[in-house]
This record gives sequence, C-alpha cells and structure tokens, in this order.
Amino acid sequence: MTEITKDKITECSKNWHKGPVSDAVIDAVESNKDVVVLAADLAKAVGVYECYTYEGQYFNLGICEQNMIGMAGGLAKEGKIPIASSFVPFIALRALEQIRTGIANMNLNVKLIGTNAGVRGGKAGSSHYGLEDITIMRSLPNMTVLSPSDGLSMYKAIRAMIDYVGPSYLRVGGLPVMPIIYKEDFDFEIGKIYALREGKDAALVATGPMVGRALEAAEILSGKGIEVGVYDVITIKPLDKEFLLNVAAGTQHVYTLEENTVLGGLGGAVAEIMAQHGPGARLKILGLKDEFMKIASYEDQLEKCGLLPDQIVATVQKDLE
Repeated sequence: MTEITKDKITECSKNWHKGPVSDAVIDAVESNKDVVVLAADLAKAVGVYECYTYEGQYFNLGICEQNMIGMAGGLAKEGKIPIASSFVPFIALRALEQIRTGIANMNLNVKLIGTNAGVRGGKAGSSHYGLEDITIMRSLPNMTVLSPSDGLSMYKAIRAMIDYVGPSYLRVGGLPVMPIIYKEDFDFEIGKIYALREGKDAALVATGPMVGRALEAAEILSGKGIEVGVYDVITIKPLDKEFLLNVAAGTQHVYTLEENTVLGGLGGAVAEIMAQHGPGARLKILGLKDEFMKIASYEDQLEKCGLLPDQIVATVQKDLE
C-alpha cells in the first residue's frame, strides 16, 4: 500500500499523469481481488502497465476501446470492479455509445480513466486532444465526473472512485510536472469543493490543471491589491450547489477555469446553477475555445485561449476597473 509522505507527494508531482494513477490502481488491485484493470494498447502511457503481473486482474485488449467498454460492463455485471483506461479521445469519444448505452444507462459499477485530457496531446495533433470530455460525461445520467488538480488529489480521487458504487469517469490532463497543492493530511470526498484561498474581489472556480494556474494568478493579483478566492472543483458531477451559491453570494465576479471547451463543461455546470438560483454575480467562463485546436505546444495552446496566469490576471483586472 502506498504510504503518503512528503517525498511521495513530490515524486507524484513530477510524474503526475502516470505516477499517481499507477500507485492508486496497483493499491486497489492488491487490496481487492475483484478489481480488474483493462487497457487498450496504452497501458504504459496511461500508467496501468505495472498491473500486468496480477494474473486475472489485468487485460490489455489492444486498440479496441469499444470492446473494452463492453467487457467492462460484463465484468461489472458479474460483481467485479473494472477500471478501463485510455487517452481521452479514444475512451470518451470513440467508445461513447458503449459508455452511454452499456454502462451509464445500466448504472454499472465501471470506472473510467481518461488521460491526455484537454490539449495535453500537444504536437500529436487534434486527434489526440480531449477538448470536450467533461461536457460529454457530465451529460450522461448516473455518471460521476472527477478532475483532480495535483498528484495527491489524483491518487485519492482514484481510490475514492473505486470504492464508490456506480459509473465514474476521471480525467487526467496537464503537464507531467505539476505544482503540489495538497499536503499529506488531505482527505478527499466525492462531491466536495475545496477552498484553497479566500478573497472577496473575485472568485476563481477551477478544475484539474487550471487550479495551479488559478493559484498563480491569485498570488499575482494579491500583489496588486486584489484579493480573489480560489476553489478546487475536483468533483464536477455531482456539483456542490450550495457551496457555489455561497461563493457567488460573497463576490460580484465569478470565473470558471478549465482545460475543456467553454461549452457545457465546468463553466456550463456553474452557469446552470447560478442562472437558476444565483444571487446575481457576474460569471465569465474561461476555457478552451469553441474550435478545433491546431497543432502547437501545450503552453502555446493555453496562451491562445487566455489561460496562462498573466492572462487570467489581466482578465480579472479589466473586469474590476
């Protein structure tokens, strides 16, 4: 079983898109014989390859994502806890019909892990970008959607997802090296939003890798005399409505930040709540543009969408003038 220490957290932050996934899945396989890991020819890239030594608990099905989901559903029907993984465009898009009809519709206890979320694919091109998975997965009834922000929250969220009964999807994005946000005593709970910083001038409601960017922006803004709150939405569905309404009631400006299309993702979920129940704070959705992203580096893609810390700072400053 993985021991959560300061050194382990540092190690995970340096290889966050594989290290925490591997640790969490191996711990689950070792502690529960009903956990079965499924891969679709990307086991090493996703971080589940080390499970191959556990006979009967690991299957690499090749480039057959739709079949992988079908097998996961069958295993769940027999009382197993399948974990199916691949890059976001291949699991959330290519296998969507199977997930929708064979998993979500039947409310089966299948765990899905999508890596290379957002524009993590970089120069691999648009076929390897996962721009809309939050939008898609949160639209499926019964589906829980998770988007961790650092190595420790990744590990904890995967373990919680495996223990949770019901279909679940967890996305992994960002660069291999990520900032450390949580300490050893972090206790993750599905459905909870985490306040990382308080401030009344504006609220930055972020998810996934954008949480680290939001914290950077908040620090810069503080140096300019602007105090903003930063809130980590690891659980996008179910979303903590009461928490969000309390945040919106305490400021006039709410910003959502995500590495997902601006249509229907975290921003859409927050907008739905604020439009129906909110106290009137202004909402601005910051995310990936509604377009097919051309090939570029990860940082260049974020810059095109106004998601770098300095750009976030400029956006907030302009709105507060």
